[in-house]
Amino acid sequence: YIVFNLFFSSVVVPSLRGKTLMEARDRLKPKGLSLKITKKTYSSVFELGRIINQEPRAGQRISSDGMVKVVLSKGGRQIIVPDVVGKTAEDAGFVLGQSGLQIGKTERIFSDTVSEDVVIGQKPKAYSKVLPDNTVSIVVSRGEEKIEVPDVVGRTSVEAGSIIGQAGLKVETVEEYSDTIVKDKVIKQSPEGGSEIKKNSVVEITVSKGAETTVVPYLVGMDEKEAKSILEKSGLVVDVKYVSVNGGESGKVLEQYPEANTEVKKGSIISISVKKETT
Repeated sequence: YIVFNLFFSSVVVPSLRGKTLMEARDRLKPKGLSLKITKKTYSSVFELGRIINQEPRAGQRISSDGMVKVVLSKGGRQIIVPDVVGKTAEDAGFVLGQSGLQIGKTERIFSDTVSEDVVIGQKPKAYSKVLPDNTVSIVVSRGEEKIEVPDVVGRTSVEAGSIIGQAGLKVETVEEYSDTIVKDKVIKQSPEGGSEIKKNSVVEITVSKGAETTVVPYLVGMDEKEAKSILEKSGLVVDVKYVSVNGGESGKVLEQYPEANTEVKKGSIISISVKKETT
């Protein structure tokens, strides 16, 4: 009779694993059972506040006014995320690995202030708490943006300026005379086309002013020596022809070609006729 009575006054313990405290109490209450938390521990399986284990086990019979003791999850053991900003990408991976974390997505962007391959940013941020084996995304510097210099030799100055500007670079123009390159065409550039430089850097272009010219001076009536000196100082080449004529002073320039005030290239030949000295 006593055994019979005990059997009918006992209840079967329900399974509480994975349940919240509220859910567990709702299951125990109809059976007249109470609940006691005996321990809290970290778990990578059960979320924070879920029951990991119970005693007595599910399916056992206990007195209808009995107590079920449970172990409650504190959630996964959390790790403090290390600060990897300022480290190289390789060093960042090592530091995260040592902390039980992994590198997640890696984004690479240009930076004018941070050297190439150095970490600029991270997510989650440093010193936040995460679960083991979580990933940390990093942003890594590609260094300063480099631009390929366009080749503008042979272009007009306007074309060259437009092309260089569209490439994200600045242009500086210098001019010089050229006997071979027509006026307003680019003779040379620095840096050369095809080289790589920082964005907003200056490309110097040298633009032709065309051939350097000068005006032929008036020479008729001058001494030969004086005429030669003036022409040479003007960057011109003298071709002297001696002629015998009646009248006029010996050694004086009688004629010239081209005529005075004619615009010619420097280095041009100017012919002068000089009266021969009389003997």
